[in-house]
Amino acid sequence: MSNIQTVATIVIVALVLLRVIGKQLQGQPVSARSLFLVPAILLVVGAANAANVLSTASASEVVLLVVNVVLLVPFGLARGASIGVTVRDGAPFQQGTWLTTTLWVVSIAERFGASLVAHAMGIPGTLSSASLMATLGVSLVVQNSVVWWRAQKLGVPMPATARRS
Repeated sequence: MSNIQTVATIVIVALVLLRVIGKQLQGQPVSARSLFLVPAILLVVGAANAANVLSTASASEVVLLVVNVVLLVPFGLARGASIGVTVRDGAPFQQGTWLTTTLWVVSIAERFGASLVAHAMGIPGTLSSASLMATLGVSLVVQNSVVWWRAQKLGVPMPATARRS
């Protein structure tokens, strides 16, 4: 992955994070599309990026990626549990809390810290950079699966797509 591709990936991930966190704080109706479309795109694009560099990745890079994914799963679970899920206008509605925001900050700091430690240990960051979208997608799938499960427990129908307000 070239430096330009790495910077582009970081910019795209930052913009996606701003959009996701902003929508969570603002609140939005829960729908299958709102929960799984962006994570699915991130997973597909991120997996393709990672596949392009996997053959040249060192064992330490692969271990670092696995550790990152393992660490991101509990953050996704915690964020999903921290999001308020209520009924509004007869449909499930989700809204992030101060705890959701705090968990986002901590999970981003964990990923950044892991990259710094890897760099200090001399582990190349090629696979880590290439898989950034995929790991964000994994974290969002876990988080949104918790939200989906909690919304299902409300006993109200969940639309396939959210109504525009």
